[in-house]
Amino acid sequence: MNHFIAKNTISNFLSIVAGVAAGIVVFILLAIFFFSIGMLLWTDGGTKEEIANVERNLLISIVLMIILSGLIAGFTTSLISIQRNLLFAIITGITLIIASIVISGFQFTYYGVIETTSSILILLSSLVGGWIGVRVKKRRKVISNTPSSPPGTAEQ
Repeated sequence: MNHFIAKNTISNFLSIVAGVAAGIVVFILLAIFFFSIGMLLWTDGGTKEEIANVERNLLISIVLMIILSGLIAGFTTSLISIQRNLLFAIITGITLIIASIVISGFQFTYYGVIETTSSILILLSSLVGGWIGVRVKKRRKVISNTPSSPPGTAEQ
């Protein structure tokens, strides 16, 4: 029974680590992609209107990066975790929020409006990604042979 609990704990912990790592990697790759597109517009002599819209485009790209990285993080976590619920997607979302706060150096702007909005986006997109992952697991029956409780304790 202790082996079963230890295996589940380690597997679920690793699912959170993998989800957070996947979210951070996707965010970095998208940041590089959007930054390179922005630099091409800037250095290739874009029109005045294109250069004036850089701030708006930057905001849109940051929102897309947050949503896509949260989706991938929640999806990865829910696929790897043993359980079929969204608990670990929530934990992954909270971990990503803490990571974004730490990465920003605890610098809050606009009285926290941007940080609050990005935190809500991270958590919601992580939940949606987790929900999609749970749906995929149920359809593929990935965890059909995994017992939901320790051997010998399941209700008959």
